[in-house]
Amino acid sequence: MDADTQTTFVLQYAQGWLLYVAVAVVLILSYMAWRRYGPAPKGLSGKLARACRLVAIALIVFALCGPAWRSVITTAVPGRLLVLVDHSASMQREDGPNGAARIQSATALYQALADQPRLAGTTIEWRAIGGVSGPINPSQLQADKATGVNSSLANDIEQMSQSIPSDMVLVVSDFRSTEGSTLDVAAERLRRLGQSAWGLGVGGVELDAELFIEEVSGNSIVALGEEQPFVVRFAARSLASDTPITLRVRSNGEVIQSREIPAEALSSGDMRSLIEERLDLVLDTEGTQDLVFEVEQGDLRSELNRQVEVSTRRLNVLMLAHRPRWEMRYLQVALQRDHTVELHSYLADGRWRRWSSIGPTELPSSREEFAQYDVVIVGDIAPSSLPIRNQNALVGHIRENGAGLVWIPGDTGNTALFSNTELGALLPVELPGVTEFARSFEEDTTVAVDRLPAAVKSAFLDPGEQNWDQLPYQRRIAAIDKVRDLSRVWMVDKADRPVVVSAQFGSGTSVFIAIDETWRWRRNVGDVYLHRFHSQILRFASRARATGAQRWRIDAVPFRASPGQAMVLSILPTAVVTDPDRLPQTVTVVWRNDQGDERLQELEFVEGSEGYRAQLNAPAIGQWRIAMLDGLVPEQVAPGALTVTQPAAETRDPRFDATALENLTAGSGGRSFVDVAELVKAIPNLSREEQNGRLESVWDHWWWLFVIVFVLGVEWSLRRLSRLP
Repeated sequence: MDADTQTTFVLQYAQGWLLYVAVAVVLILSYMAWRRYGPAPKGLSGKLARACRLVAIALIVFALCGPAWRSVITTAVPGRLLVLVDHSASMQREDGPNGAARIQSATALYQALADQPRLAGTTIEWRAIGGVSGPINPSQLQADKATGVNSSLANDIEQMSQSIPSDMVLVVSDFRSTEGSTLDVAAERLRRLGQSAWGLGVGGVELDAELFIEEVSGNSIVALGEEQPFVVRFAARSLASDTPITLRVRSNGEVIQSREIPAEALSSGDMRSLIEERLDLVLDTEGTQDLVFEVEQGDLRSELNRQVEVSTRRLNVLMLAHRPRWEMRYLQVALQRDHTVELHSYLADGRWRRWSSIGPTELPSSREEFAQYDVVIVGDIAPSSLPIRNQNALVGHIRENGAGLVWIPGDTGNTALFSNTELGALLPVELPGVTEFARSFEEDTTVAVDRLPAAVKSAFLDPGEQNWDQLPYQRRIAAIDKVRDLSRVWMVDKADRPVVVSAQFGSGTSVFIAIDETWRWRRNVGDVYLHRFHSQILRFASRARATGAQRWRIDAVPFRASPGQAMVLSILPTAVVTDPDRLPQTVTVVWRNDQGDERLQELEFVEGSEGYRAQLNAPAIGQWRIAMLDGLVPEQVAPGALTVTQPAAETRDPRFDATALENLTAGSGGRSFVDVAELVKAIPNLSREEQNGRLESVWDHWWWLFVIVFVLGVEWSLRRLSRLP
C-alpha cells in the first residue's frame, strides 16, 4: 500500500474567530503590561525588560491556544470484491454463452476480471451459494460442480455479506430460489447494512418441454402369475397437444405392457400437470426382475427402474362347509389339483370333521392356529356351529393379519344368521331374513353374469378366451338387501343384481359370492372356468399376504429422493409379529448401487410399532438396492429400493428469473447485467484512500517551557542589574 504524509501547523483551541480573540487578549495584556510595568531600568535595559515581559505574555497566550503539528497519512487501500456463484442444480443447464453450462459464466467472469488493469489491485473473494458453501476455484467450474439440492439464494447472500467484509457483492446466478426468503427482502436488508448487490444473470428464458416420471408406487414383492397394480406418476408441460404419450413397461428388455394416453390429458403452455396412470401387471417369470417404466412423446423420454421379487405364492386355504353340496365338492377338487394351493377343509354336518385328506384333525380355534391360512372360505354354515372363540379368532385374523374371507352361501340360508355377529360384520352386503334368503336359492331362474368396467380395468375376474356370459347359465342367485357403504361390486347379472362384492375390513378383504352353481361351468371343459373364477377371488382376497415367507419388508420414504434429502428408512412387518420381545433392538441393512458402492445403515426398534426405523439423508445419485445384513433373517426380509435423482425442485422450472435479479440489484442500489464484458467494464475502481491523522502538541516539548522561562529570566536579570525587585 502506498502512503503519503502531509504536516501542517495548527492551533488546537483557537480555530476561526477564537484566533482573533487570542490576538486581542495578547494586545490588551501587552498594552497593560507596558503602561503599568512599574519601576523599570533606565535606558535600553528598561525597554528590553519590558519587551521580555510582553514576549512572555504572548508566549503564554499562544501556548493556551494549543499550538501543534498535525500529520495526515494518506494510504491507498485495495478494493474488496465478494463474488457469490450459485451452485444449485439448475446451473448445470447448458444454455449459457456458446452452449456452455450456466455455472461456467463464472469462469468467464474470472478471466475478464483478471484482464482488467483497473481492478489489478482489487482483492476478490469467490464463494459458493445455492445448496453448496465454501471457497471455490473459479477457473475450474464445470457443470458437475452444480449439485445443490435447493437454492436459498436470499438467505445465502445475506449470510455471506455479513460474514465477509467487502466493498461490493456480485452474484452470479439464474436467480431461481426454491426456499428461504425472497430476493427483494434480501435487498432491503443489504441496503440497511449499507451494502449493494450487483448481479450477473445467466441462463435462457425459454421453457423447455418436460416429460418426467416422478414416482412409481407398487409392491416390491410380486406373486407369480398374479395381477399386481403399479401407479405411475409423471409430470408433463409444454408438450405437443396433438401427439399422445406412450407409457410402457419393460422386463428383461421386452415390452410387457403399453398404453397410449390421449392428447386431451396433456399439459399445454407453462402450466405443469401431474398425470397418474395405473398399470396392472402379471409377471410370469420367477426371480428378481428389473421393471423399466417409460413415458415417451417424440424426442422426449423419461424412465424409472423398479426392482421386484417374483415368486410363486403358495396359497393356504381353509374351507368351512355345512355339507358336501355340489358347489363346495367341485371347488374342493379343483383346489386340490392346484399345486400352488394347500387346502384344509372341514364339514359341520352334525359334528365338525375333517373333509380333506390333509390338515389338522381339529378345527382352528385361536389366532395362532388361524395364522397359517391366507384365506378362509365360509360356506352355508350356521353361527351356532362355529364356537364364539373360533369366530373371534377368525375376525382378528382377517382384520389384523390381512387374511381374506370368502362367503359362499347356500340354500340353507344360514349365512343370513351371521348378520348380528362379529363375524357377520365382515359381510360386504346386508342380507334379508333367513327365510327370504333361503327362498331365493329355490327360484329356478336364468342367470348370466358379467364383469363391471371396474373389474375389466383392474383385470380382475378375467375369463380368458370366453366371456362369463357365454358360459352355461346359473340357475339361482342369492337375494341381497343392500351393498354396504365402501363395498365394491365387481360382477352383476343381466338384471344388475350383485354377484361378486368385496370390502376392506382392517388389513383383510372380505368377498361375497351370490351364486353357488359355478360347477355348471364344468360342462365339457372340466375345472377350467370354475377354478379360474374362484382362484382369482381367493388370491384377490388374500392379496395383503402376498409376501409369502417374507415376514418383513424394507420401505424407503420417499421412494424417489434427491441427494441429501431427508428421508425415513423402515423395516415393517408384513403380518402380526407373535414374539416381539425376542426381536433385536437394532438391525443393519446394506445399500448397494450399480457402481458397486456400499454403505451400512443401522435401524432401531420402535416400541409399539413392531418395526424398525432410521432417519437419514439420501445418498448420491443412482439406483440403490437395500437388503438385510444383520439382525433379522435375510431370507425373511423383502429388499427395498431407492432412486436418487437430480433435485426436482431445481430443475422443474429452470428459466432465468430476470424479475428476481432486478428485485435484488435495484432494491439494494446495485446494477444488473447479462453480459460479462459489460459488467466488468461497469465495475468501478474499488480501491479507496484511508487517512490517519496525528497531533504533536508544542507544549509537550521541553524547549517550549525553556523559552518562556528564558524570556522571564532575562527580564529578571535586567531588573536585578538595576537593583530593582
